[in-house]
Amino acid sequence: MQRVLTATLLSAAILAAGPVLAGEANGEKPKLDGFTRTGEMSNCIYARQLDQVKILNKHQILFEMINGKYYLNEPENCPTLRKRYALKYDATIGQICNTTLVTLLDTASGIHNQGSCGLSQFERVEKNVAAK
Repeated sequence: MQRVLTATLLSAAILAAGPVLAGEANGEKPKLDGFTRTGEMSNCIYARQLDQVKILNKHQILFEMINGKYYLNEPENCPTLRKRYALKYDATIGQICNTTLVTLLDTASGIHNQGSCGLSQFERVEKNVAAK
């Protein structure tokens, strides 16, 4: 039997605690304000170390790990990605990889399955510390 993990996202929590994103209105991929890109890429992350998943916008998914690390994923060809959706993915191998297909779920509508997307490489990002 496959073990399937589902990450449920709360729009209100994302809006209240999520980073501010600029650039999405004019069609470009938004900048990730509140985080610094490291350029360090990984093909996989460990599912057991995953704490939270946040869909930030139509282009970006943020994976927060229990060790305090963050990974940004910018899937290609994922036109139905929305902040209010949840992700469902198969983590039977213990990892979520750039070959993992995610199913987008809209738990608020009668049509729960909103399509599937393939993830890309994960970029480690560092959360900016506010100046004191």
